[in-house]
Amino acid sequence: MQNNGEKQKIACASVSALLPEIMILDEPSSNLDWKAISELKNIISLWKSQGRTVIISEHRLWYLAGLVDCVLFMRNGIIVHEWNSREFAGLDTDELKRLGLRPTKLEERYIREFGEGIFGSSTEQMRSYQGKDGDIRIRDMYFSYEKRRKKELAADPDKCTLRIPELDIKRGSVTALTGKNGARKSTFLRCLCGLEKSCTVKLDIGGSVYSGRKLLKICYMVMQNVDHQLFTDSVTAEVCLSMKDEDTAKCDGILESLGLLAFSDKHPMALSGGQKQRVAIASALAADAELLLFDEPTSGLDYAHMTSVAKLLKQLSSQGRTVMFRPMIRSLSRCAVTMCFVSNTAE
Repeated sequence: MQNNGEKQKIACASVSALLPEIMILDEPSSNLDWKAISELKNIISLWKSQGRTVIISEHRLWYLAGLVDCVLFMRNGIIVHEWNSREFAGLDTDELKRLGLRPTKLEERYIREFGEGIFGSSTEQMRSYQGKDGDIRIRDMYFSYEKRRKKELAADPDKCTLRIPELDIKRGSVTALTGKNGARKSTFLRCLCGLEKSCTVKLDIGGSVYSGRKLLKICYMVMQNVDHQLFTDSVTAEVCLSMKDEDTAKCDGILESLGLLAFSDKHPMALSGGQKQRVAIASALAADAELLLFDEPTSGLDYAHMTSVAKLLKQLSSQGRTVMFRPMIRSLSRCAVTMCFVSNTAE
């Protein structure tokens, strides 16, 4: 089963095989890890050398700096700025922030800082946090996409898609879950919140043990593809659906904090990708769950809204909520996090 990042690479390869004169890519890097982004950059460079015209809609800019010939900046359907490659590369940090754009250079520092840990470190080097009384303990998590007996999975790691005998998470913390495409990060989150019925997992919180359907009562997940979890005919109704007791004032406050109040009466499926992402995040905030799980919550967001989401994650932590999220690394600079590295063979 391919993850979204792998599907994105397949889509790019399929389009390339058609040999079109004009290539149009809509946020092609959104689900890719650093190595895959490097491969994407090389492919775009190849297309360019072949004389093809490439048009890219992107929020993630660092890998395109030095590659693009022209940059167009749009606001409300109107092109308000145009730069050539040299002018765009010369924009300073303050100017980028003013325009609500992500950095063109800063993310490379995070690649150097975290890349070795993600792609080269051993499991022993990755372990850092030792659990304490009152923390959240994840134990006996065994899962396979193929039908296997649970005892068989526990005994043989080679038969597991996911095998995590024990993991401690500090209660009230923000934990980033990161690793290569295909490391099963999204699978881990789905198993943790009870969406994978064939997964065996127990969650110890405050002396209580949760498993099976009980996980759905204490966990809330914002999926990578939020179209799978938007059900109602208005943004307000979508957020209120997550509440135990409907509270429109609380709903409006959450929507305002995410810049969505003006869209409260809109149908969620009529919004842009980034706006739908924020609606799903608003629903998670309204759920008041003990453990909040976010699968790339900043995907499709511009710099301003990405920063807003990162601040909200930190705010949730300060309120005693426990947050786990699969990040785009740029988000890490905006909130204190515990890094939880995942390799293809989880120990």
